[in-house]
Amino acid sequence: MAIDKIQAEGINLADTFAFTGSVSGAGNLNLVTSTTISSGASSAIFDISSYDVCLLDLIRLIHGTAAGANLRVTFGTAVDTFTTSSVYSHSFDTTVYTNSHYTVASNPSSAAYISLHYGANQWGGGTGEYCDGRLFITGGTYPSLNYHTGHVHPSGMAKCRTVGSAFCNSSSTHTHIKIELSTGTFTSGKMKLYGVT
Repeated sequence: MAIDKIQAEGINLADTFAFTGSVSGAGNLNLVTSTTISSGASSAIFDISSYDVCLLDLIRLIHGTAAGANLRVTFGTAVDTFTTSSVYSHSFDTTVYTNSHYTVASNPSSAAYISLHYGANQWGGGTGEYCDGRLFITGGTYPSLNYHTGHVHPSGMAKCRTVGSAFCNSSSTHTHIKIELSTGTFTSGKMKLYGVT
């Protein structure tokens, strides 16, 4: 005999529930690829063609350039063909550990790539400095990107947070995304791509 656990005020969460069947329409987050960044690499490329929306996690990325570096993003129509003409529109907001505050806006069709940091000097090459972030990616025509990144240097407690959004003003179908350093190479880190269904 079925037991009704829904009371007048709601569901009694103190009870034990057993569930069989499936839920539709809730959506899933599927791990597509997990990439360990090799020391000496300067970029990573991901196929985003199988999902309408993807998430890309940047996990403790460390680079070896003492003067600092910037993470750049471009969208591609193939694994080896990336849009680098001045078609990227970008706006972001950055706060650095000194409590300085920067707001930067780029006009449409003005940039050759998307920058995930305000300036290279905010992600310097000191030992132990790392960058983490999450990118929300929509591919296809006029692909877009929303993101939140942060980087920290534990020894000096230097911190920087950036949130932003961007899109590529191109009607071509974009199937790939590339994350690359503006200069130098990575020493370690991971990137994980998830597809949203």
